[in-house]
Amino acid sequence: MKALATARYFKLDSEPTAYLASNGISLIPCDYGGANADRGIDEETLIDLLKGAEAIISGGAPLSRKVMQACSNLRVVSIRGVGCDTVDLTSARDLGVRVTRTPGTVENAVAEFSLLLMLSLARQIVIQDPEVRHGIWRAYMGIELQGKTLGIVGFGRIGRSLLEWEMPWECVFWHTTPAGPILNRLRLERRAHRFASVACRI
Repeated sequence: MKALATARYFKLDSEPTAYLASNGISLIPCDYGGANADRGIDEETLIDLLKGAEAIISGGAPLSRKVMQACSNLRVVSIRGVGCDTVDLTSARDLGVRVTRTPGTVENAVAEFSLLLMLSLARQIVIQDPEVRHGIWRAYMGIELQGKTLGIVGFGRIGRSLLEWEMPWECVFWHTTPAGPILNRLRLERRAHRFASVACRI
């Protein structure tokens, strides 16, 4: 079986490639799957890369009806991540292409990044970093996280990952779809809730 791997960083670790090889799956050589993001691939290039492939391991390649119709051997689209927004799911179903994803692989990383952004805001790192790089040393008064309230909008895997850390704040949860109404409420209550993490589709 031949497969195309365009998901970013997939080939930087030899273990996934070796696992595929041990199960009779050979990867088609391409310039993606390493440091290059595949969201920039145009449809014609992707069609050319997918010639003879029965599967693709994608991070964000545009799997449109046009692409899937042109690649008659394609049977499986595996998304390295949780979002399927770059795959035409209706066309995949019509054409008999199975679409899979990998829940549980990126949620902790997203939650950590959310925490990083909160810390950056609290300590105004985004403002101070470029100033220090230009030789400007200016004192800023940040705020402490101790005693603050964290509002988590959406309580899926990412929201739960945030909860798992023992942080010095009280947590308030809203599980809502869409998130618009609660975001408006947060704006009104922004003095009470100093931080909010939106972990759902807006």
